[in-house]
Amino acid sequence: MIPSPQRTPRNPVPGPGVESGGVLLAPTRLLALTPSQGAVWFWCAFGGFLAGTLVAQVLLQVVAQLTGHGGQVNRIASEAVWPAWYVTSSLVGLWMGMLGGCLVAVRLTRTGPWRTAFGVAFKPVDLVGLLIGVAAQYGITAAYLSLLGNSTNLNGPSNRLTGGFTGSAVWIVVALTVVGSPVVEELFFRGLLVRSLGSLSLGRLPKGRLIGVCIAGTVLLDGLAFGAAHGEALQLVGLAVFGAILAGCYLATGRITMGLFAHIGFNAVALASVVETTLRWH
Repeated sequence: MIPSPQRTPRNPVPGPGVESGGVLLAPTRLLALTPSQGAVWFWCAFGGFLAGTLVAQVLLQVVAQLTGHGGQVNRIASEAVWPAWYVTSSLVGLWMGMLGGCLVAVRLTRTGPWRTAFGVAFKPVDLVGLLIGVAAQYGITAAYLSLLGNSTNLNGPSNRLTGGFTGSAVWIVVALTVVGSPVVEELFFRGLLVRSLGSLSLGRLPKGRLIGVCIAGTVLLDGLAFGAAHGEALQLVGLAVFGAILAGCYLATGRITMGLFAHIGFNAVALASVVETTLRWH
């Protein structure tokens, strides 16, 4: 049986734990796409995010009409606190595009079951991610406060997302921010984007050359993309740092689950901070 040349990488990347060029690689099977496959995954990530943004806008307009807020979407977007329907519609619309990009990438490149392609698996050690996320949240917040002072309103974005949920609807925002966002964003930014960026850079290098630099660059670029995608100028650096930490977890373990738990811990602390502040003022 003759193997298809389309399924054979032009520059195979060493397997898990293989040392190449003096650098002990993480499970680099995650990055073992051909450059052409990596390009497809990259454009699926770009197109998925763009499509999600557009779907979110359409969904916002539809829900606004249904809830009696037709023509008010632009005004609401500038308010300090967004109503629950606005937050839910915008997140669901964006997630549809991001998840769609993940699924289309796997389908177009025939890279196997999506759970294998994105490293969706669990080991008990992945629970360490919760500690990583909590520590990152406190560490990044402390760094901001030391540089900018205690008057800095770091909870602004969290307040905007969660302030419109009251009563039993609070459980909806918990599901959205502590469960939904980590799951979708880890699949997209780590499973899809890290693998595409890493494959594009590693696949074009002579074997064993500058692999460590490429992996570091992949982590940095993924962190920057993660921070920029949140659209918060003040929090950009902190979110980029956290995104890089999550990318490191993904490459170090070969699974998205440690980063997923870290993301859950990070968002849970942020949400708890908003709730604590709200209760203190009421």
